[in-house]
Amino acid sequence: MTKTTRRDLLRSAAIAGAGASSLALLNQKGALASGALSRASSLGRAQDGNVELTWAINAESGTEIDLVQSVVDKFVELNPNYKVSVLNYDPETYDQKLLTDISAGTLPDLFVSADVFTKPFFDSGLTADLKPLAAASGFDLSTFDEKFLALAEYEDQVGFLPRAADVVVTYYNKKMFDAAGVAYPTDAWTYDDMLAAAEKLTIKASDGTTTQYGVSAAYDWWAQWVPMVVAEGGEILNEDNTEAIFNSEAGYRAWNVTFKGLQNGWFCPPSVQDTMGGVWGPFGAAKAAMTFTVRALTPTYRAQLQDDWDVQVVPAGSVKRMTGMGTMGYAMSSKTKDPAATWKLMEYTYSDGMKFFMESYLVVPPISTFYDDPAWKDLPGPPYNNDVFVNAINDAMMPPPLPFYSTGPFNKAMKDGIDAVILGQMTTEQAVDNMAKEATASLQE
Repeated sequence: MTKTTRRDLLRSAAIAGAGASSLALLNQKGALASGALSRASSLGRAQDGNVELTWAINAESGTEIDLVQSVVDKFVELNPNYKVSVLNYDPETYDQKLLTDISAGTLPDLFVSADVFTKPFFDSGLTADLKPLAAASGFDLSTFDEKFLALAEYEDQVGFLPRAADVVVTYYNKKMFDAAGVAYPTDAWTYDDMLAAAEKLTIKASDGTTTQYGVSAAYDWWAQWVPMVVAEGGEILNEDNTEAIFNSEAGYRAWNVTFKGLQNGWFCPPSVQDTMGGVWGPFGAAKAAMTFTVRALTPTYRAQLQDDWDVQVVPAGSVKRMTGMGTMGYAMSSKTKDPAATWKLMEYTYSDGMKFFMESYLVVPPISTFYDDPAWKDLPGPPYNNDVFVNAINDAMMPPPLPFYSTGPFNKAMKDGIDAVILGQMTTEQAVDNMAKEATASLQE
């Protein structure tokens, strides 16, 4: 059974705009999402000038590539001595292509990075440290939200500038809530409230087939289950990060929220998600009343969903509210022949150029000066409750140091455990104990 993978999440971030960390779960090939800017010029079009740069994007759909091309076109209009070519790399082989480029001496001057790439890209010699360039030009890195900038940092270096304040929030279908007579989610909602609503929002046909689910979510995504454990008062790792300890009473309670929804048929199972384009497909197809994801999915849902919808913070656990976060952005090549010229393009992208991204519904930039910018905050709904995307940052947490995006035993134990509990082959405790066992083993490798 296919589940959410590291590449799925990264591709989702690239196509719709996180990071998470990040993060194509929805089939978006070929079409611009509603609200995205049209391409101002053809891909890779050459401009006359004496500064030549390349910028690589890892996206399958038009949205990301068109937005970057629009930024480039405006920058070149203001700086006609520049020639900037935008390259569209295959997201499935993106990191391998960059490694090939550095060996061949063809590494692009700018390229997409994300939280999961920070360390490996530095280790592979791909990225330049941006701190000296920022200091030399007077670019104030402290304007970035420290939580998101931290995801780009490694050994006191900054590997990329974060573009997206990707925090997981609740997306909900207002039409479905109205039809079921269920009150909309509020900032006081709990997991119990969410489960009660999911039950009422689930609809079955006379033959027992489910025609509408209460929830569809990425159950094995760290940004889903890790915050739930913490919100129940649990911990993921011990103090020195040598042992996984989420197989606690709090951890069982958190996982039981998900398993209760799946076992009762209120949550869309992974097998059905796979037939609908992935984890977040059922919400976009009006087959699920709620989902939990980041701002990057907003253009897709505006394009796909005819029903009215909105956003709210995630439900709270029995102890507190916690949610996941991630980011993506742009890195500078360690091999660029003209760091000053490349940095000038980056500065424009993260100042006036950021308007192109905000107006597309794609991102809330993790930069304090943009948090109240009407370019994104005053866009016509849905969504309407745009304050949520900033307010949710207060409850956001970074991922613990576990190999969430690996295909190793820990990842397999998590996926197999979810399947086994759905099928009644394991109890919650057995599944979570096995996940923790493999997580501990991964820490000792």
